Amino acid sequence: MSASAMNKKQCVTCNKSGGILICDGCQQSFCGKHVIEHRQELAGQLDNIMQEHDLLQQDLLQPSSKKDALLERIDHWEKYSIAKIQMAAETARTTLKELLEQSKERLAKKFPDIAESFAHLVKLMIFQRT
Repeated sequence: MSASAMNKKQCVTCNKSGGILICDGCQQSFCGKHVIEHRQELAGQLDNIMQEHDLLQQDLLQPSSKKDALLERIDHWEKYSIAKIQMAAETARTTLKELLEQSKERLAKKFPDIAESFAHLVKLMIFQRT
């Protein structure tokens, strides 16, 4: 093969070498018939990309019902958790108040006995001094 024959471009689709055009995007060579098909294929791909772009833009600009439902679940969980914590805190307060009251009552019952024992000890100390 001569150097000019080796440099001759061929269509990547049909391997013909007449009327070849090179795509600037993919750098592939096409004949007149297949360059039109290639252009249609690229136009279809571009349409798909534009549709995906539009759908994505819609999703980003408009809150979806799924997002709203998840946010509502989080709000419900938050309120439920706060209510549960408040109930636990109230139960702890009530229990502590009851324990403190029981301790006061036990001390109040023992105080007269302690006072009596103290008075008895004072009498014994006075009696022993004399």
